[in-house]
Amino acid sequence: MRNSPRDLILAPDWLIDGDGSLLPAGSAVRLKGTKIEAVGSLSALDPDSADVQQLKGQSLMPGLIDCHGYLSVDPNRPDPMGGMHGEDLVERAWITARHLAINLASGVTTMRVMGEGHGLDYQARQAVNIGLLQGPSLVCSGAPVCPSHSHQAARSGGADGVDGVRKAVRKRVAEGADWLKLVVTGGVNAPGERATTCLYDDEEVSVALREAKTAGLPVAVAAHGGVAIAMCARLGARTFEHCAFFDEDAIETAASHDATLVFTLARFFRPDGIELSGRDVPGVRARLDRAREHLRAAVPKALSCGVSVVLGTDNMHGLLADDARLFVELGATPKTAIAALTGKAVRALGLEHITGNLRPSLQADLVAFSGNPLTNIVTLSRPTAVYFAGTLAKTNILIP
Repeated sequence: MRNSPRDLILAPDWLIDGDGSLLPAGSAVRLKGTKIEAVGSLSALDPDSADVQQLKGQSLMPGLIDCHGYLSVDPNRPDPMGGMHGEDLVERAWITARHLAINLASGVTTMRVMGEGHGLDYQARQAVNIGLLQGPSLVCSGAPVCPSHSHQAARSGGADGVDGVRKAVRKRVAEGADWLKLVVTGGVNAPGERATTCLYDDEEVSVALREAKTAGLPVAVAAHGGVAIAMCARLGARTFEHCAFFDEDAIETAASHDATLVFTLARFFRPDGIELSGRDVPGVRARLDRAREHLRAAVPKALSCGVSVVLGTDNMHGLLADDARLFVELGATPKTAIAALTGKAVRALGLEHITGNLRPSLQADLVAFSGNPLTNIVTLSRPTAVYFAGTLAKTNILIP
Protein backbone atom coordinates (compact mmCIF):
# COMPACT_ATOMS: atom_id res chain seq x y z
CA MET A 1 0.00 0.00 0.00
CA ARG A 2 1.45 3.37 -1.07
CA ASN A 3 1.81 6.12 1.50
CA SER A 4 0.14 9.46 0.86
CA PRO A 5 2.62 12.19 -0.12
CA ARG A 6 3.61 14.44 2.74
CA ASP A 7 2.60 18.08 2.80
CA LEU A 8 5.21 20.64 1.81
CA ILE A 9 6.16 23.71 3.83
CA LEU A 10 8.01 26.53 2.08
CA ALA A 11 9.96 28.75 4.47
CA PRO A 12 11.52 31.79 2.74
CA ASP A 13 13.44 34.67 4.23
CA TRP A 14 10.73 37.04 2.94
CA LEU A 15 7.07 36.07 2.47
CA ILE A 16 5.05 38.62 0.48
CA ASP A 17 1.26 38.60 0.13
CA GLY A 18 -0.88 39.62 -2.84
CA ASP A 19 -1.31 43.18 -1.55
CA GLY A 20 2.45 43.60 -1.61
CA SER A 21 2.79 43.48 2.17
CA LEU A 22 5.66 41.67 3.88
CA LEU A 23 4.52 39.06 6.39
CA PRO A 24 6.30 38.79 9.76
CA ALA A 25 9.77 37.31 9.80
CA GLY A 26 9.68 33.51 10.11
CA SER A 27 6.41 33.16 8.18
CA ALA A 28 5.94 30.13 5.95
CA VAL A 29 3.34 28.48 3.70
CA ARG A 30 2.05 24.92 4.03
CA LEU A 31 0.87 23.24 0.84
CA LYS A 32 -1.45 20.24 0.71
CA GLY A 33 -1.90 18.80 -2.75
CA THR A 34 -2.83 21.60 -5.13
CA LYS A 35 -3.91 24.06 -2.42
CA ILE A 36 -2.52 26.34 0.23
CA GLU A 37 -3.43 24.76 3.55
CA ALA A 38 -2.10 27.35 5.98
CA VAL A 39 0.08 30.44 6.34
CA GLY A 40 1.83 31.40 9.57
CA SER A 41 4.97 31.02 11.61
CA LEU A 42 6.95 27.90 10.79
CA SER A 43 6.50 26.51 14.31
CA ALA A 44 2.72 26.90 14.05
CA LEU A 45 2.53 24.90 10.80
CA ASP A 46 3.49 21.57 12.45
CA PRO A 47 6.76 21.18 10.55
CA ASP A 48 7.39 17.67 11.89
CA SER A 49 4.45 16.36 9.84
CA ALA A 50 5.63 17.82 6.52
CA ASP A 51 8.63 18.21 4.27
CA VAL A 52 10.17 21.60 4.98
CA GLN A 53 12.08 23.48 2.31
CA GLN A 54 14.10 26.42 3.56
CA LEU A 55 14.42 29.16 0.93
CA LYS A 56 17.50 30.97 2.21
CA GLY A 57 18.09 34.39 0.70
CA GLN A 58 14.84 34.10 -1.22
CA SER A 59 11.42 35.68 -1.24
CA LEU A 60 8.15 33.82 -1.86
CA MET A 61 4.92 35.33 -3.15
CA PRO A 62 1.83 34.41 -5.16
CA GLY A 63 2.44 33.53 -8.79
CA LEU A 64 2.48 36.47 -11.19
CA ILE A 65 -0.61 37.34 -13.24
CA ASP A 66 -0.08 38.59 -16.80
CA CYS A 67 -3.27 40.52 -17.58
CA HIS A 68 -2.58 41.08 -21.28
CA GLY A 69 -0.68 38.44 -23.23
CA TYR A 70 -0.70 36.46 -26.46
CA LEU A 71 0.29 32.94 -27.43
CA SER A 72 1.30 32.76 -31.10
CA VAL A 73 2.32 36.41 -31.52
CA ASP A 74 6.06 37.13 -31.74
CA PRO A 75 7.28 40.66 -30.97
CA ASN A 76 10.03 40.79 -33.58
CA ARG A 77 7.95 40.16 -36.69
CA PRO A 78 7.03 43.07 -38.99
CA ASP A 79 3.31 42.36 -38.48
CA PRO A 80 3.18 40.95 -34.93
CA MET A 81 -0.61 41.11 -34.63
CA GLY A 82 -1.00 39.21 -37.88
CA GLY A 83 0.45 36.17 -36.13
CA MET A 84 -2.72 35.58 -34.16
CA HIS A 85 -4.61 34.78 -37.37
CA GLY A 86 -1.93 32.73 -39.15
CA GLU A 87 -3.19 29.81 -41.19
CA ASP A 88 -0.29 27.50 -40.29
CA LEU A 89 -1.78 26.08 -37.11
CA VAL A 90 1.07 23.62 -36.57
CA GLU A 91 3.61 26.45 -36.53
CA ARG A 92 1.40 28.52 -34.23
CA ALA A 93 0.98 25.56 -31.87
CA TRP A 94 4.76 25.16 -31.57
CA ILE A 95 5.17 28.89 -30.98
CA THR A 96 2.43 28.74 -28.34
CA ALA A 97 4.08 25.85 -26.49
CA ARG A 98 7.37 27.75 -26.42
CA HIS A 99 5.77 30.93 -25.14
CA LEU A 100 3.80 29.08 -22.46
CA ALA A 101 7.02 27.53 -21.15
CA ILE A 102 8.83 30.89 -21.20
CA ASN A 103 6.01 32.60 -19.33
CA LEU A 104 5.78 29.93 -16.65
CA ALA A 105 9.54 29.94 -16.17
CA SER A 106 9.39 33.70 -15.61
CA GLY A 107 6.99 33.22 -12.68
CA VAL A 108 3.68 33.78 -14.49
CA THR A 109 1.10 31.26 -13.29
CA THR A 110 -2.02 32.89 -14.82
CA MET A 111 -2.33 34.76 -18.09
CA ARG A 112 -5.25 36.46 -19.79
CA VAL A 113 -4.91 35.90 -23.53
CA MET A 114 -6.03 38.96 -25.49
CA GLY A 115 -6.58 37.50 -28.93
CA GLU A 116 -6.01 34.31 -30.90
CA GLY A 117 -7.71 33.28 -34.10
CA HIS A 118 -9.02 29.81 -34.99
CA GLY A 119 -9.73 29.04 -31.31
CA LEU A 120 -6.06 28.41 -30.56
CA ASP A 121 -6.29 29.90 -27.07
CA TYR A 122 -9.24 27.67 -26.16
CA GLN A 123 -7.29 24.61 -27.25
CA ALA A 124 -4.22 25.74 -25.33
CA ARG A 125 -6.37 26.37 -22.24
CA GLN A 126 -7.66 22.81 -22.41
CA ALA A 127 -4.17 21.39 -23.02
CA VAL A 128 -2.82 23.15 -19.91
CA ASN A 129 -5.83 22.06 -17.84
CA ILE A 130 -5.32 18.37 -18.66
CA GLY A 131 -1.53 18.52 -18.35
CA LEU A 132 -0.72 18.08 -22.03
CA LEU A 133 1.13 21.43 -22.08
CA GLN A 134 3.08 23.04 -19.26
CA GLY A 135 2.18 26.65 -18.79
CA PRO A 136 0.17 29.20 -16.85
CA SER A 137 -3.58 28.90 -16.40
CA LEU A 138 -5.17 30.66 -19.36
CA VAL A 139 -8.06 33.12 -19.36
CA CYS A 140 -9.26 33.33 -22.96
CA SER A 141 -11.02 35.84 -25.19
CA GLY A 142 -10.85 34.14 -28.58
CA ALA A 143 -10.39 36.33 -31.64
CA PRO A 144 -10.75 40.07 -31.03
CA VAL A 145 -14.05 41.71 -31.96
CA CYS A 146 -12.95 44.45 -34.34
CA PRO A 147 -13.97 45.92 -37.71
CA SER A 148 -12.42 44.74 -40.96
CA HIS A 149 -10.23 47.85 -41.17
CA SER A 150 -8.67 47.17 -37.75
CA HIS A 151 -5.03 46.11 -37.48
CA GLN A 152 -6.25 43.12 -35.41
CA ALA A 153 -8.74 41.79 -37.97
CA ALA A 154 -8.30 38.48 -39.77
CA ARG A 155 -7.66 38.56 -43.49
CA SER A 156 -11.17 37.23 -44.01
CA GLY A 157 -12.56 40.34 -42.31
CA GLY A 158 -13.87 41.51 -38.99
CA ALA A 159 -17.17 42.29 -37.28
CA ASP A 160 -18.81 45.12 -39.22
CA GLY A 161 -22.03 46.99 -38.49
CA VAL A 162 -24.42 46.45 -35.62
CA ASP A 163 -25.51 43.00 -36.75
CA GLY A 164 -21.95 41.91 -37.38
CA VAL A 165 -20.85 43.01 -33.93
CA ARG A 166 -23.83 41.33 -32.28
CA LYS A 167 -23.10 38.04 -34.05
CA ALA A 168 -19.43 38.23 -33.17
CA VAL A 169 -20.12 38.73 -29.46
CA ARG A 170 -22.62 35.88 -29.40
CA LYS A 171 -20.10 33.67 -31.18
CA ARG A 172 -17.50 34.33 -28.48
CA VAL A 173 -20.05 33.46 -25.82
CA ALA A 174 -20.92 30.20 -27.59
CA GLU A 175 -17.23 29.32 -27.99
CA GLY A 176 -16.65 29.54 -24.25
CA ALA A 177 -14.68 32.78 -24.01
CA ASP A 178 -13.87 33.99 -20.50
CA TRP A 179 -13.64 37.62 -21.69
CA LEU A 180 -14.62 39.68 -24.69
CA LYS A 181 -11.90 41.76 -26.30
CA LEU A 182 -13.37 44.76 -28.11
CA VAL A 183 -10.95 46.75 -30.26
CA VAL A 184 -12.15 50.35 -30.50
CA THR A 185 -9.04 52.24 -31.69
CA GLY A 186 -6.10 51.64 -33.97
CA GLY A 187 -2.65 50.76 -32.72
CA VAL A 188 0.54 52.66 -32.09
CA ASN A 189 2.44 50.17 -34.27
CA ALA A 190 -0.19 50.02 -37.04
CA PRO A 191 -0.24 52.08 -40.23
CA GLY A 192 -2.20 55.33 -40.11
CA GLU A 193 -2.95 57.87 -37.41
CA ARG A 194 -5.86 56.09 -35.72
CA ALA A 195 -4.48 55.31 -32.27
CA THR A 196 -7.17 57.48 -30.64
CA THR A 197 -9.81 57.37 -33.38
CA CYS A 198 -12.84 55.22 -32.56
CA LEU A 199 -13.17 52.48 -35.19
CA TYR A 200 -16.81 51.79 -34.31
CA ASP A 201 -19.76 54.15 -34.07
CA ASP A 202 -21.71 54.61 -30.86
CA GLU A 203 -24.36 52.07 -31.76
CA GLU A 204 -21.82 49.37 -32.57
CA VAL A 205 -19.95 49.94 -29.31
CA SER A 206 -23.22 49.94 -27.37
CA VAL A 207 -24.46 46.67 -28.82
CA ALA A 208 -21.15 44.96 -28.08
CA LEU A 209 -21.20 45.95 -24.43
CA ARG A 210 -24.92 45.27 -24.00
CA GLU A 211 -24.65 41.80 -25.54
CA ALA A 212 -21.66 40.97 -23.37
CA LYS A 213 -23.40 42.20 -20.23
CA THR A 214 -26.47 40.12 -21.00
CA ALA A 215 -24.26 37.04 -21.35
CA GLY A 216 -22.27 37.84 -18.20
CA LEU A 217 -19.07 38.22 -20.22
CA PRO A 218 -16.64 40.89 -18.95
CA VAL A 219 -15.28 43.26 -21.59
CA ALA A 220 -11.69 44.34 -22.18
CA VAL A 221 -11.55 47.43 -24.39
CA ALA A 222 -8.40 47.80 -26.48
CA ALA A 223 -8.07 51.57 -26.72
CA HIS A 224 -5.16 53.97 -26.56
CA GLY A 225 -7.42 56.95 -25.84
CA GLY A 226 -10.02 59.18 -27.46
CA VAL A 227 -13.74 59.80 -27.26
CA ALA A 228 -14.80 56.16 -26.94
CA ILE A 229 -13.39 55.79 -23.42
CA ALA A 230 -16.23 57.58 -21.61
CA MET A 231 -18.95 55.60 -23.38
CA CYS A 232 -17.21 52.25 -22.84
CA ALA A 233 -16.69 53.01 -19.16
CA ARG A 234 -20.30 54.10 -18.73
CA LEU A 235 -21.56 50.91 -20.40
CA GLY A 236 -19.55 48.68 -18.06
CA ALA A 237 -16.16 47.94 -19.63
CA ARG A 238 -14.09 46.18 -16.98
CA THR A 239 -10.59 46.89 -18.29
CA PHE A 240 -8.90 49.26 -20.71
CA GLU A 241 -5.83 47.92 -22.49
CA HIS A 242 -2.58 49.82 -23.19
CA CYS A 243 -3.91 53.35 -22.49
CA ALA A 244 -0.95 54.91 -24.30
CA PHE A 245 -2.71 58.23 -24.94
CA PHE A 246 -5.00 58.35 -21.91
CA ASP A 247 -5.30 61.90 -20.65
CA GLU A 248 -6.41 63.04 -17.22
CA ASP A 249 -10.11 62.94 -18.15
CA ALA A 250 -9.87 59.37 -19.44
CA ILE A 251 -8.07 58.18 -16.31
CA GLU A 252 -10.59 59.84 -14.00
CA THR A 253 -13.49 58.46 -16.06
CA ALA A 254 -12.13 54.93 -15.72
CA ALA A 255 -11.64 55.45 -11.99
CA SER A 256 -15.19 56.77 -11.50
CA HIS A 257 -16.63 53.63 -13.14
CA ASP A 258 -14.38 51.17 -11.26
CA ALA A 259 -12.62 50.11 -14.43
CA THR A 260 -9.02 48.88 -14.42
CA LEU A 261 -6.18 50.17 -16.58
CA VAL A 262 -3.87 47.53 -18.06
CA PHE A 263 -0.49 49.07 -18.89
CA THR A 264 1.81 47.14 -21.24
CA LEU A 265 4.93 49.17 -20.59
CA ALA A 266 7.72 46.91 -21.82
CA ARG A 267 6.12 46.79 -25.25
CA PHE A 268 6.39 50.58 -25.46
CA PHE A 269 9.69 51.29 -23.72
CA ARG A 270 11.97 48.36 -24.57
CA PRO A 271 13.95 48.73 -27.81
CA ASP A 272 12.91 45.20 -28.85
CA GLY A 273 9.20 46.08 -28.57
CA ILE A 274 7.25 48.37 -30.88
CA GLU A 275 10.45 50.23 -31.67
CA LEU A 276 11.74 47.06 -33.38
CA SER A 277 8.59 45.54 -34.86
CA GLY A 278 7.36 48.87 -36.26
CA ARG A 279 10.69 50.15 -37.51
CA ASP A 280 9.66 49.93 -41.17
CA VAL A 281 6.10 51.25 -40.76
CA PRO A 282 5.79 54.96 -41.61
CA GLY A 283 4.90 57.14 -38.64
CA VAL A 284 5.39 54.49 -35.96
CA ARG A 285 8.53 55.95 -34.37
CA ALA A 286 7.02 59.42 -34.03
CA ARG A 287 3.81 57.93 -32.63
CA LEU A 288 5.82 55.76 -30.23
CA ASP A 289 7.75 58.76 -28.95
CA ARG A 290 4.46 60.56 -28.25
CA ALA A 291 3.08 57.44 -26.52
CA ARG A 292 6.13 57.26 -24.27
CA GLU A 293 5.70 60.89 -23.31
CA HIS A 294 2.02 60.35 -22.51
CA LEU A 295 2.72 57.22 -20.48
CA ARG A 296 5.34 59.03 -18.40
CA ALA A 297 2.52 61.36 -17.34
CA ALA A 298 -0.36 58.87 -17.32
CA VAL A 299 1.17 56.34 -14.93
CA PRO A 300 1.77 58.84 -12.09
CA LYS A 301 -1.69 60.32 -12.69
CA ALA A 302 -3.30 56.89 -12.49
CA LEU A 303 -1.45 56.18 -9.27
CA SER A 304 -2.44 59.50 -7.71
CA CYS A 305 -6.14 59.28 -8.55
CA GLY A 306 -6.52 55.75 -7.21
CA VAL A 307 -7.66 53.94 -10.34
CA SER A 308 -6.89 50.23 -10.34
CA VAL A 309 -3.76 49.47 -12.39
CA VAL A 310 -2.44 46.08 -13.49
CA LEU A 311 0.22 45.02 -15.98
CA GLY A 312 0.61 42.86 -19.07
CA THR A 313 3.42 41.80 -21.37
CA ASP A 314 1.47 42.03 -24.64
CA ASN A 315 3.77 39.93 -26.85
CA MET A 316 6.96 40.47 -24.83
CA HIS A 317 6.90 36.90 -23.55
CA GLY A 318 8.54 36.23 -20.21
CA LEU A 319 9.20 39.90 -19.47
CA LEU A 320 6.50 40.76 -16.95
CA ALA A 321 9.26 41.59 -14.48
CA ASP A 322 10.36 44.31 -16.87
CA ASP A 323 6.85 45.76 -16.89
CA ALA A 324 7.08 45.91 -13.10
CA ARG A 325 10.50 47.58 -13.27
CA LEU A 326 9.20 50.21 -15.69
CA PHE A 327 6.10 50.73 -13.53
CA VAL A 328 8.36 51.53 -10.59
CA GLU A 329 10.56 53.80 -12.70
CA LEU A 330 7.42 55.73 -13.70
CA GLY A 331 6.35 56.31 -10.10
CA ALA A 332 4.95 53.16 -8.50
CA THR A 333 6.40 51.71 -5.31
CA PRO A 334 7.65 48.11 -5.38
CA LYS A 335 4.74 47.20 -3.09
CA THR A 336 2.24 48.69 -5.56
CA ALA A 337 3.94 46.90 -8.46
CA ILE A 338 3.79 43.54 -6.69
CA ALA A 339 0.10 44.05 -5.91
CA ALA A 340 -0.51 44.92 -9.58
CA LEU A 341 1.00 41.56 -10.54
CA THR A 342 -0.89 39.52 -7.95
CA GLY A 343 -3.79 40.61 -5.72
CA LYS A 344 -5.02 43.54 -7.83
CA ALA A 345 -4.66 41.46 -10.98
CA VAL A 346 -6.87 38.64 -9.77
CA ARG A 347 -9.49 41.12 -8.60
CA ALA A 348 -9.47 42.73 -12.04
CA LEU A 349 -9.91 39.32 -13.69
CA GLY A 350 -12.45 38.04 -11.19
CA LEU A 351 -10.15 35.21 -10.02
CA GLU A 352 -9.56 36.20 -6.40
CA HIS A 353 -11.38 33.05 -5.25
CA ILE A 354 -8.82 30.90 -7.09
CA THR A 355 -5.33 32.39 -6.83
CA GLY A 356 -3.25 35.54 -6.39
CA ASN A 357 -3.02 35.71 -2.59
CA LEU A 358 -1.63 33.70 0.32
CA ARG A 359 -4.90 32.32 1.66
CA PRO A 360 -5.91 28.81 2.77
CA SER A 361 -7.90 26.91 0.11
CA LEU A 362 -6.53 29.00 -2.78
CA GLN A 363 -4.59 27.22 -5.50
CA ALA A 364 -0.93 26.88 -4.58
CA ASP A 365 0.48 29.05 -7.36
CA LEU A 366 3.68 30.47 -5.90
CA VAL A 367 7.00 31.79 -7.11
CA ALA A 368 10.31 32.24 -5.31
CA PHE A 369 12.92 34.84 -6.21
CA SER A 370 16.54 35.40 -5.27
CA GLY A 371 16.42 38.49 -3.05
CA ASN A 372 13.64 40.77 -1.87
CA PRO A 373 11.59 42.62 -4.55
CA LEU A 374 10.26 45.07 -1.97
CA THR A 375 13.73 46.58 -1.77
CA ASN A 376 14.77 45.91 -5.38
CA ILE A 377 12.03 45.32 -7.95
CA VAL A 378 14.59 43.86 -10.38
CA THR A 379 14.54 40.80 -8.11
CA LEU A 380 11.40 39.75 -10.01
CA SER A 381 13.59 38.96 -13.00
CA ARG A 382 15.38 36.25 -10.98
CA PRO A 383 12.88 33.46 -10.26
CA THR A 384 14.35 30.43 -8.51
CA ALA A 385 11.29 28.18 -8.32
CA VAL A 386 7.74 28.22 -9.67
CA TYR A 387 4.97 26.18 -8.06
CA PHE A 388 1.91 25.65 -10.22
CA ALA A 389 -1.05 24.10 -8.38
CA GLY A 390 1.34 22.86 -5.70
CA THR A 391 3.78 21.20 -8.07
CA LEU A 392 7.29 22.45 -8.77
CA ALA A 393 7.33 23.36 -12.44
CA LYS A 394 10.15 22.34 -14.73
CA THR A 395 11.59 25.68 -15.78
CA ASN A 396 15.00 24.74 -17.18
CA ILE A 397 14.60 26.88 -20.27
CA LEU A 398 16.21 30.11 -21.33
CA ILE A 399 14.22 33.20 -20.35
CA PRO A 400 14.80 36.19 -22.67
